[in-house]
Amino acid sequence: MKNIALIALLLAAPAAMGATQTRSGVPSTTFTGGQLHDYARALAEIQRVRSTLAARTGKLAPADQKLLAEQANAAVILILQHNRLDPATFNAISKAVEDRPDIRLEVKQAMMADAIGFGST
Repeated sequence: MKNIALIALLLAAPAAMGATQTRSGVPSTTFTGGQLHDYARALAEIQRVRSTLAARTGKLAPADQKLLAEQANAAVILILQHNRLDPATFNAISKAVEDRPDIRLEVKQAMMADAIGFGST
């Protein structure tokens, strides 16, 4: 069975919160360094939840898969709250990471810093 989409709830939130369009069509949204670091921490935690979900989903009956997906979605919401993000901001930063190499680089650097213990709390 295909992996259950863990952050479907997040994808439903508007991704263009606070964004304006540039001439190139790429949203021009300003995020603070703190928001990008919070995003990087949240993303790493969400990726761990998704990995765990993917590993367990295939071994469960459909009803249990649904329950596990609901628990994973609840965990994602808690992760966002713990990292001072709401779903709309998380989605807006995700879109910016896709569209803007400078933001993508900053998020990657924050994730690496956190992974080796140099991240800010």
